[in-house]
Amino acid sequence: MKRFFWFVLGLVSGVVLITWSKKKANEVADKVADALAPENVVEFAAEGLVRVIRRMGELASAAAVALSSAWQKSDTEGQAVER
Repeated sequence: MKRFFWFVLGLVSGVVLITWSKKKANEVADKVADALAPENVVEFAAEGLVRVIRRMGELASAAAVALSSAWQKSDTEGQAVER
């Protein structure tokens, strides 16, 4: 009777584990399929491109400020600075 109990318990837990695993695998597969849909791939690429362009604009702005500051310092070298 003990062996039968453990056999049935193992069988039931195996069935539950397999069912749960299949459900999770299908959920992940659906998410991946949705993410790889052409319209989602294009949207993701467009968002990435916009982020890159914004970042390059920020870098160009920072470089312009740094160059402007450097030019102002070089223009005033050797001259008295009024405050």
